[in-house]
Amino acid sequence: MLREGQRIVREPGEELVARAELLGMHVGQLRIRLGPFCTPRGDDPEHVASTFDTAGVARWFRRAEGRSWTQLDTETLYPVAAGFELDNSGSQRIYALDFNASGYDFVLQTSKGGPSTGTEVAIGKDRYYDAHSAFLLMRSWDAEPGEQTYFYVVLGKAPWRADVRLQARTVVDFAGERTPALHFKGTVHRVGLKPGEKYTPRSFEVWLTDDDRRVPIEFVGEAGFGAFRLLLEERNLHPGCFEKDVRR
Repeated sequence: MLREGQRIVREPGEELVARAELLGMHVGQLRIRLGPFCTPRGDDPEHVASTFDTAGVARWFRRAEGRSWTQLDTETLYPVAAGFELDNSGSQRIYALDFNASGYDFVLQTSKGGPSTGTEVAIGKDRYYDAHSAFLLMRSWDAEPGEQTYFYVVLGKAPWRADVRLQARTVVDFAGERTPALHFKGTVHRVGLKPGEKYTPRSFEVWLTDDDRRVPIEFVGEAGFGAFRLLLEERNLHPGCFEKDVRR
C-alpha cells in the first residue's frame, strides 16, 4: 500500500478528539494521541494510544470504556505490539497482541474465565496492521482518485481484510470553513471464516484534509449495532511524552 520512499504522515504529540455517534445519537468521545510513552528513562518507542468513553445518554446503551495502545515500527508503520482493554458495565475483556512478519500472537483475558491464546499466520507476504497503525496507513497512502488498494487489520483478535478506494477529491464543511478533502470508500470483512460462518462485509467512508497533514475529519461505518460516525472536534499538539492512559 505504501510505495517505496513514500512519506509517512505522522506528527508526534498530535492529539485528536472526536465525537462519536450511533444511529445519529451522540454516544461518546474518542481521544487518540501519538508519541512516546513516559518512562523513567524517557526513551520509550513511539506509540499511538486512545480511549473511548460512552456518554450514557440513552437508557438502552450500557456504559462502556475502552483503552488501547500500539507500539509502532516508525519506519514502516507496522505494529510491534498492541493492547486493548474494554470495560462494558463491569464485564471486562483484555487483549494483548504481538506482531511479526509471520503473523501475530494474541492473548484474550475476560472477567468470566481464564485466558485464551492463539496465533494467526500472515496471508502471503501481507502483514497485519491493528486499528491504530491502519489509521496511520490510511493517512499516509498517496493515491489518485479511482485508485484502489487493500490491507489486513486485526479487530479484537480476528483478522479482517479492508478494501479501499480513493473516491474523489472534494470540499467539505469543517470547523466553519470549506475545506479541501480526500474522500475514501471501502469495505471490511472477516477472513478465514469457519464452516457455517457468514460472509458479512461492512462498508465505511473516511474524509481526510487534502494537504500534507492528512487530518481525519470524519469516519462513517457499519457496525453490528447500526451506523457509527466519528466527527473530529479538536486537534492539539503536545510536546514530550504522555501516559499510556491518554486521559491523563
